[in-house]
Amino acid sequence: MSKYTDLYGHVYDMIYRSTTNISPDVEDLMKKALEKETNATAKSMMQAMLDDARMAGEKVKPVCQSPGFPTVYVSFGDNSAPGEDLKKIWAEALIEGTRNSLLRPSMVHTLTRKNP
Repeated sequence: MSKYTDLYGHVYDMIYRSTTNISPDVEDLMKKALEKETNATAKSMMQAMLDDARMAGEKVKPVCQSPGFPTVYVSFGDNSAPGEDLKKIWAEALIEGTRNSLLRPSMVHTLTRKNP
């Protein structure tokens, strides 16, 4: 396996995990808030959010229907940065994530209104 393929796999996995799961600490906080909630409507909505998060992981679907706009910042502690390859890897992984319905293809260019 090449370094390019290996890094692509890590990047795609990060996209997959960040769109189909919530972190355990957030899930724990949501469960604690659910236990303390007294309003029936709020309790129902919080339970639905927890159920949605569980099902997202099981069904490989995004936790949120509006995952936002991917913005990537990467820094390296030495001179090992892959440069342009890194941009290409992220672009390809984001495109693949969109094709696999992990991200929504609803962003358009502000001037042309075209979806790149």
